[in-house]
Amino acid sequence: MVEKGSVCDRSDQNLGFEAQGPLTFEYHFPPTTIQHFIWWLWQPLLQAVPLDTLEDRMQNAVGQVDPPRRDPKFPMPHNVTLAKPHNKEKSYEKYLETQCSDKWRKHLEITLSSPPGRVRAYVHWHLYNKHKRSMYKPAPYLTHQSSPYQLELLRIRTQHTIHIIPSHLHYAFRNPRAAYQDRVCPYCLASGTRILGDELHIIFQCPTTNVVLGRFTVKFKRLTRLLDLPSLTSFSAEETTRLVPGNPPPQILHKDLWRWIQEATPLCCEFAYALRTHITSLQPAVVDISSNDDDAASSDNHDDFSLILPPPGSRPVSIPPTTTMLAFLDPASQQLIGHHIPFKWPTYGWCLGRISERNINPRHQVCK
Repeated sequence: MVEKGSVCDRSDQNLGFEAQGPLTFEYHFPPTTIQHFIWWLWQPLLQAVPLDTLEDRMQNAVGQVDPPRRDPKFPMPHNVTLAKPHNKEKSYEKYLETQCSDKWRKHLEITLSSPPGRVRAYVHWHLYNKHKRSMYKPAPYLTHQSSPYQLELLRIRTQHTIHIIPSHLHYAFRNPRAAYQDRVCPYCLASGTRILGDELHIIFQCPTTNVVLGRFTVKFKRLTRLLDLPSLTSFSAEETTRLVPGNPPPQILHKDLWRWIQEATPLCCEFAYALRTHITSLQPAVVDISSNDDDAASSDNHDDFSLILPPPGSRPVSIPPTTTMLAFLDPASQQLIGHHIPFKWPTYGWCLGRISERNINPRHQVCK
């Protein structure tokens, strides 16, 4: 059996190496004389490659992930040697993936000793579990195939909901962006209390927003009973805050993880949607999503807001269409077919058209 390490360079193809990408290894059993001869010639060259070349970087990368590979005579990992000949390449690939995932995780866990910040918060809430899932695999909730409101849960977990959880703020509005520890809860601030508006506070502590968790308490208790987990009341505040965004609790066994995904993911997605709906109802003002202060100021200076008046000789109908008629994909919108409607195009101005069909394709938009 011969180990052959491939590197991405055209010159390697001339030597019989297949350029398949970094950290790629192939095994041939039984080896041929030509393969063994090329491999024997290549080993001394790898020991004296020029600095800062592709071969040197490849050697350093392999040495960082799998230090014993720096010595060609060192035996392969035990699980690779036990694999069948046609599975050795895949087995070593899995070994490298595990090593990279562990190093990646350790690098992220270093932020737990750093000052409070968005990266530290993500690691604290979503990577703190005993299962130690591979960093190359999606989170468990993403593997559910048909869960409604899955995007809502994704937004909360990836800190996209800046108007829902204040600590998720990642860009400035009209004023300079506040430091992480100064992104206080606006609802508690109104009562004279300054407290960080992070996931723990918004989901579990704030009296204005934790009512959503109160409405879902019965459902989460039913979930814990279904999966033979301890009662939800025995969970600490941090454990509850980790559970409701879809993180498996430490008490769940690895064999029951698939069942957790099927039962818990729809409930957690529904909770995320309810939380956003509740907090949005508390914010009547439209959220400014300008990416920075300069662009926001220039946009305000150049925006021209003018009332759109109907064309001469026309007037609005006495009985306007109902809300259901104007709702997308609502069957009531069929009642508008055959009616005439004026539309003001940006370039040509007012044009009179006739509604001939109902749009059922969300990708097709007029004047976009």
